[in-house]
Amino acid sequence: MYIYWILLGLAIATEITGTLSM
Repeated sequence: MYIYWILLGLAIATEITGTLSM
């Protein structure tokens, strides 16, 4: 079920990137 963690990591990375972009 590591695919779930990969998707979760991508979601978190996207939020962090979006926060830094603001």
